[in-house]
Amino acid sequence: MSPNDPSIDPLLALAEHAADFACNAFKNTGELSPMIIADTADGYRLIVPTVLGSAEQKDAVSESLRAQFKAKGVVRYASMTEAWMVEPRSGQPFPGRPSTHPDRREVLLIEAGDKQGRTMAWTYFILRPEHGRPMLRGKKQFDGTSGRFANLLKPEA
Repeated sequence: MSPNDPSIDPLLALAEHAADFACNAFKNTGELSPMIIADTADGYRLIVPTVLGSAEQKDAVSESLRAQFKAKGVVRYASMTEAWMVEPRSGQPFPGRPSTHPDRREVLLIEAGDKQGRTMAWTYFILRPEHGRPMLRGKKQFDGTSGRFANLLKPEA
């Protein structure tokens, strides 16, 4: 089947494409530079490299992407980045950002969303042995994401 086959969910196809690209890039280099792939309503595919630094810079990049996506007519996107995550524990509130939590795990994160407000994501745990190359393990899929780069295309009211 071709990715242009109408029987294939375009958001899922884009997310899988992003995941394949990100995993291969990570396996080859041991790291992943953050980037976004976005599809426009008129059929163009945009590749957007991103530079992420401080929390303030990440907030600014997120807002800039939202504005650019609106201006360019983006209908779906997938982001790829290394990130920190914390798996929630039942009945316990989450204290602060994952990057400062003592139970954080480093992951390769693929997040995708579309103009209808659908989101999906995958994480792969990043293992960095003392000797040898970093590797990915434990693909986990989940629906619905949160954070500054989640749901960059909010449905229009």
